[in-house]
Amino acid sequence: MQYKLQKCCSGTSLQIFGVCIQSSNKKAYKSQSVSFGPYHHGEAHLAPMEEHKLHALLHILKRSQKPLASYIDSLAEVAQSLKNSYESLDSVWKRDTDQFLHLMILDSCFMIEVMRTSIGTLNDYARNDPIFNDHGKFHIVPYIKRGMLMLENQLPMLLLTTLLLPMLLPLILLVFYR
Repeated sequence: MQYKLQKCCSGTSLQIFGVCIQSSNKKAYKSQSVSFGPYHHGEAHLAPMEEHKLHALLHILKRSQKPLASYIDSLAEVAQSLKNSYESLDSVWKRDTDQFLHLMILDSCFMIEVMRTSIGTLNDYARNDPIFNDHGKFHIVPYIKRGMLMLENQLPMLLLTTLLLPMLLPLILLVFYR
């Protein structure tokens, strides 16, 4: 068993695969509310959530007091590994690393904000924010979370550890050392 684990995980990264299932219910395999990652980015029915992703990114930038460029720089070092995390990555994303990194940052910031507000940490969003207010938490966020579970909507763990762990470290220290 140990040998199988070492063989499986040595020197390779986990990949996010596209779903190639022919089913009578195609909606069961595609997010109905949000896209995470490159596979469904730009699909018309998911476009309305893009504005909310940008809003989440702006909140994170304001809270962290770091410019977007600092996040892009931190991901640039692992850009190829992030791209390799996706099986059958479209050539547009393969060619345009800047666009790919912007997508990774935007989507991961939105994901972390959904998780952060879901666990009840401080909420610095306006009371009328459609996603991050109390109504959104109970009536919209569950659909976003369902979208986060879709196989083609996964974000690489490398992305989250590279980008978000340093961002969350002050919050973690605050929680544990109050």
